[in-house]
Amino acid sequence: MNLFYMSHPVSPKDDETIEGNLARAKRWRKWLVETFPQHAFIAPWIEEIEIIGSDGTPVERERGLLRDCAWAARSDAVILVGGRVGSGGLREGQAAPRIADLTALGVEPPYALEGDMLALLRRDLEGGLRVA
Repeated sequence: MNLFYMSHPVSPKDDETIEGNLARAKRWRKWLVETFPQHAFIAPWIEEIEIIGSDGTPVERERGLLRDCAWAARSDAVILVGGRVGSGGLREGQAAPRIADLTALGVEPPYALEGDMLALLRRDLEGGLRVA
């Protein structure tokens, strides 16, 4: 079983909110867990933001990113989701041994993804993350 660290943008862009981005991140994690049950997906930053709050100081945010990068480095790969890569995701990806960039799948999880596309994605996750 591989351990994947899920990265999703939190900072709002355009008409987004932090709360909306956290809700989307939770939907992405649920989709990953349901779609690839043979792997473990973590996103410890979700709980940390909920505990510390989204209005943390720059020092608190930096400490959180350092903890996130430590988790990313210990994972088999970072999975980038959510339609774009935020500044935190860039750092998490740099800390990771490998990256799977799924941002092209869109802002919301692709529940309608099936057939060949899903088979290719499953093969890539199982076979060493050829997606990047």
